[in-house]
Parts: sequence; structure tokens; C-alpha cells
Amino acid sequence: MTATETLTTEQQRVKDEFVRVRGTWGEPWQRILELDPAFLEAYLRFSSVPWTAASHLEPKVKEFVYIAADAAATHLYEPGIRQHVAAALRHGATPAEIMEVLELTSTLGIHACNIGVPLLLEVLEEEGLRTGPAPLDERRERLKAEFTAHRGYWHEFWRASSSSPRTCSRRTSSSPRCRGRPARWSRRSRR
Repeated sequence: MTATETLTTEQQRVKDEFVRVRGTWGEPWQRILELDPAFLEAYLRFSSVPWTAASHLEPKVKEFVYIAADAAATHLYEPGIRQHVAAALRHGATPAEIMEVLELTSTLGIHACNIGVPLLLEVLEEEGLRTGPAPLDERRERLKAEFTAHRGYWHEFWRASSSSPRTCSRRTSSSPRCRGRPARWSRRSRR
């Protein structure tokens, strides 16, 4: 069945209710409706609570939350971004407000680097491919100082010191620093 074909009375009722409550409709919802209207109706009841119960956020702010979730690096759901940007605009959001939501959301992906880079450095050191941090050049020192001045901190994860690894490997688990801590299973410890 395609969107242009006739829906059953039950499917049409669910679709009409979805559009009434959520103010949007799209191809993914159409496909779910065709396959399992009862599931879509259950999803609608769950997902519409912020729109049908006592509300504390204005509608455009709710749309900002949807935009942030759909635009997050871990989700990147383009149809949802499109639907919720349009809905936010209908609820009075400005393009500048939506851009700020996207800018704030873009920082979510940095956590992969905050965690991954120190672990990469540690494994490189364990493998003998890195002997310690290179000193920061003038540009990087300036960036660090600017970040610290604006944000008020410099995270330890960003410190690439070989003298203070953040995790313990099976190889180093007997050291005083690691006693009582769970050992991380490194590539070297599996040899």
C-alpha cells in the first residue's frame, strides 16, 4: 500500500489522530501505519504525553528538544530534523534560535574524542608506538588558554601525559596506582 492508496477506517483514524496531536506526518509513519496501526497508536500515546498532559515548556522549546535529539551525532535522523525544524518555525522559533540548538547539539560528538583519544594514547604507549606527550606549540598553548579562560577548566582527559594514564591495564594492574581498580583489557595483555 502506498500513501495514495486507501487506508482502512482504523488506519485513517490513527493517522488523523497522529496528525492532530503531533502536527506532522511523514513517510516513516506511513510505513508503520501500513504494517502495524496498533503499534503506531501505542507509540502516539507514549510520545504525545508532552503535548497532551500538563505542559511546562512552550511548544517551540519542545521542538528544540526534538531537533537536538534528531540532530545529535549519535542519531542524525534527517526526516525528524526537517519535521521538527518546520514545527519549531510554526511555533514562532527564529532561524537564529534553531541554529543555536544545532550548534549546542554539535558538541555532543566531542565526547567520543574526550574518551577515545586518551585511550588511543595509552594503547599507543603500551604498544611502544608513543613515548609521551609532545609539548604544546605556541598555537595550541594559546587555544588551551583561551578555552580555559572562556570555560573555566581544562579537563584531565585532554592532558596527554604518559606519567599519569587514566586506566589500568592487566600489565600495570599490580602497580600501587592501580591496586583495587579494575584492569582494562588492553591489546598487549591479550598476547
